[in-house]
Amino acid sequence: MSDKQSPVVVVTGGTGFLGAAVCERFLSAGSDVHVAWLHEAERDRFPHAERCTMHQVELTDESA
Repeated sequence: MSDKQSPVVVVTGGTGFLGAAVCERFLSAGSDVHVAWLHEAERDRFPHAERCTMHQVELTDESA
C-alpha cells in the first residue's frame, strides 16, 4: 500500500469549455479535482461532475 496521496487541484472556471479540458487532464493524471460553479446550468452540463468534487460558490464575493 502506498502512502502517496493524489494531488488536489482547484479549477476555477472548470465548467467552461477550456476548464473542462483542464479538469479531464488532471483527472486522467489521478488528481483529486475540485471545481467551483455558480449556476445550476453550469453544473448540469459539466461532463465530469460525477468524477470531481463540485462547490457552488460566488468567487467574486469577498465576504463569501
